[in-house]
Amino acid sequence: VLGVLGLVAGAVFGFIGIAAFGCFGLVLGAANALMVQRSILRQSAADLPSKAVLVRAVGARLAIVTAVSVALALIFFPTGLGTFLGLALFQVINTIVGSVPALKELRK
Repeated sequence: VLGVLGLVAGAVFGFIGIAAFGCFGLVLGAANALMVQRSILRQSAADLPSKAVLVRAVGARLAIVTAVSVALALIFFPTGLGTFLGLALFQVINTIVGSVPALKELRK
């Protein structure tokens, strides 16, 4: 929803390229979060869960997300910087969504 709103706002204000890359950053962040969940579920279901395997998987995912973002920013400069904007927005949203249940629990 935020991606569509960003695209509409980008079209209205003349920043459609940055908005499109921002949407891609949101998708990239969401894909990374989904892969984190799957990796944790896979490790917790394993007979012998390994922190080292989990740490390597996290590092590999972060390296891929960073490489894709930097490549897009360099190739499509300056509009490609919107990818970082989308990733940052996703992290803010993810932090808020993750902290709301904890805040509700603290109020009890």
